[in-house]
Amino acid sequence: MKRLLFGSMLAVAIVGAGAVTPMFASAQTSSSDSLVQGGLTLPRSHQYQAYDSAAARYENVRVESVPDRVSKKQMVYDRTAKLWVYHPSKGGLNPMYSATAAAPSATQGAWQRVHGKVQSVSGNTVTFKADDGRTLNVDASQVSAEIRGALTPDEGVTLIGFAGSDATKFRARYIQQDSSDPSHGGTAAAQPPASSTASPSALPGAVDEKAWQRIHGTVNSLSGTTLTLKADDGRNLNVDVKEVGEGIRQSLTTGEKVTVIGFYRGDQNNVAARYVQKDSSNK
Repeated sequence: MKRLLFGSMLAVAIVGAGAVTPMFASAQTSSSDSLVQGGLTLPRSHQYQAYDSAAARYENVRVESVPDRVSKKQMVYDRTAKLWVYHPSKGGLNPMYSATAAAPSATQGAWQRVHGKVQSVSGNTVTFKADDGRTLNVDASQVSAEIRGALTPDEGVTLIGFAGSDATKFRARYIQQDSSDPSHGGTAAAQPPASSTASPSALPGAVDEKAWQRIHGTVNSLSGTTLTLKADDGRNLNVDVKEVGEGIRQSLTTGEKVTVIGFYRGDQNNVAARYVQKDSSNK
């Protein structure tokens, strides 16, 4: 299988992908510009930061330490590329850093990034008008249903995937909304602050209230339709769960690990949940 090379594709954060389980191998190889270790490919020239939960701050870390940190599910951020390498509520491992799981096969051809606007969404098919004038029929079956459901006509997005059987077709692996893409004027959700020692409370307050969020953490309490959640990144969240099924709400217990899926409301400490998934049911 071909290794996914890092190039211009690193300029955009990837969303819409499910969690990817890396293949952590003991073998290590390297080149002048990349470290290949533990199933990851990491540019050596990039600056990496990890979140120290005990000290509640981000700290600079050496590239050689990143594979071990990811294997332990520690949040790691590539500040040079402005991408999460690993984040539990952002799909786990970013497949752009996987040396195996997300690499294109010989029959798929090279990865492509195409920017344009959504024309319509029907099931797994997105009709898309590219900036170069092409109209594409996009197979989005491998993009999460939450991301597909959040797309709206005339919304600017970037498709990431492979060319189809002809010039009018495209097979998307990920769809990045402009609203969460800093290179197109948006704000990357959960991007750490400029200071390497800032705490999660210093994260930017402005949020996109239309972008789906997946946040993993621990239930602190539940009162009526309000859930308090201790997120894995240290935040204490107030979660409105009135639109979550009553059976799920009543079954939640203090100390239980869950994933909240929904939308920010006002800031990154308030969430309107649409779904709550228990870790015990995610096997």
